[in-house]
Amino acid sequence: MSAADYYLEAGTSQEFVFTGGQTGHNADGKLVLSFDELDPSVRHELSTGFLLVDAPERRVLPQAWQALQNLEDSLRKQGSSLVQVAHLRVFLRDPQHYRGVVRVLRHVFGENLPSATVLGATAPGVDPRVDVLLDAIALHGDRRPDHRTVDPLGRLTAPFPNATVAGSLVFTTPVGGVDPATGLAVGSFEQLSAPDAANGRANCPDPWSEAAVAEHIALWRNVRTVLEGVGSDFGQLVRQCGWLGQSLQDYAPTAHIRKHIMSEQNRSAMSAFPMSWLPDPHAAVMFGVIAVSESGRATGGERHNPPAPHGVGPYYVPATRARDVIFPAGEVPINTELPKHIDGFDDLDVALKPRLSGRIVEEIDNTSQTHFIYNKIGETLAAHGASLADVVHQTVYLRQPYKLPAVERVATLFFGPTLPATTVVPIVGTSPFAEASVEIEVTAVSPRSGKA
Repeated sequence: MSAADYYLEAGTSQEFVFTGGQTGHNADGKLVLSFDELDPSVRHELSTGFLLVDAPERRVLPQAWQALQNLEDSLRKQGSSLVQVAHLRVFLRDPQHYRGVVRVLRHVFGENLPSATVLGATAPGVDPRVDVLLDAIALHGDRRPDHRTVDPLGRLTAPFPNATVAGSLVFTTPVGGVDPATGLAVGSFEQLSAPDAANGRANCPDPWSEAAVAEHIALWRNVRTVLEGVGSDFGQLVRQCGWLGQSLQDYAPTAHIRKHIMSEQNRSAMSAFPMSWLPDPHAAVMFGVIAVSESGRATGGERHNPPAPHGVGPYYVPATRARDVIFPAGEVPINTELPKHIDGFDDLDVALKPRLSGRIVEEIDNTSQTHFIYNKIGETLAAHGASLADVVHQTVYLRQPYKLPAVERVATLFFGPTLPATTVVPIVGTSPFAEASVEIEVTAVSPRSGKA
């Protein structure tokens, strides 16, 4: 079985293509490590103006270019192209590479840079030669996205637009709780509007948490401004993606304010992860969102939420659907009814346990955790009339990426021998339980006729 058979390259909905992760491996499966391995014309363009101080970028520039070529090939097979990209995710091993990768993105996309999430992502088990990983969501057919910047928030996401409006959805570039006027993090209630400050004071758990709560309020003020600036609104969220420059334990105080920001009317699916670094050095937390666009609402694309919140927190839901796309929340190995972390097969229901008699090897913790997660995702999709067979993309977030083979083995028990388009992202941590090492987030399409 070839790698192409093991993972699908991409999946589609009625409007969108969801690609799996792409790295700087060429068509022969060789990782590009230097300019010399590129076409002469590309080599000249990327190396022009290259100085000795740019030496750390010598490898990441050709890798980023190759990864984008791989992405373009994957999109082309689905009737799409780079100019139709609505949102790009770029995960970098080293923060020194940010400038160089942005240079390549500008070279490839020109004036059509889409909304983008660019983050540091590394952990034990990552190949130290791989400098960049990326994936994308793009329109297909004859549709084109509209990249927009909303004054005065342009400086917070430059050089990327604040948002890309693509068909029925809006995709935003992540922002933090930063004052657009100064570029600095909001650190006190005095820096907020009177209503926001009153909300913060009423729901701040202790005096030491004021800075974290104030920054979080400012973050969602910025998100709201972006959405309203492109014709959507805060009540149209379908997925929130949080990226943390701190541990989940340090992030905990914001939960007290989030349940007041995320009312029953604007809750959506959510995932949040500590990462190795964030692009905004002033932000402790950044969030990007997907929301229903003005066009989506006008053409019957309203979002649909289950009535009950997610068991992990009252400020988000298990899944949100918009048109034919279902956006489940990221799931972690926690039995929320107890609550208890899944430490091994003994913590699984009998129906989920594999046959253990005859096993002589030590259990890998990811195995039971992954069993639990996929079963949980299956239950969530069933509530929306779908199943794991309808998954078109999954992101597997791993604190210990070297344990990926155990995750893949379990995944085949749920998906069969061919897995959906997949992006594997190394993270610093997941869930309030420190021992949790995996989180999985999927995107599904219902009915299945919309699937690639």
